[in-house]
Amino acid sequence: MISNVVDYDMGINAAVSAPRVHHQHLPDILLYERDGLADSMVAALRSMHYAVDSALRGSLGIGASILLTPTGVSGMGAV
Repeated sequence: MISNVVDYDMGINAAVSAPRVHHQHLPDILLYERDGLADSMVAALRSMHYAVDSALRGSLGIGASILLTPTGVSGMGAV
């Protein structure tokens, strides 16, 4: 979410609502939310022997967030 705001100039609502991708060392698998990765990207990752799977719950967590802007505070509840 931070990367979406800082790197892609998204508003906090759009950044929190965007599909998420998660990877950790153990288990060594990349999880993604529905519409988080294009089918071609999943196929490319699998061709490089990455373990890739969609999030079984449909969501990888919540993202309650507050963004301090020059004009005030903007917030987004859990999604």
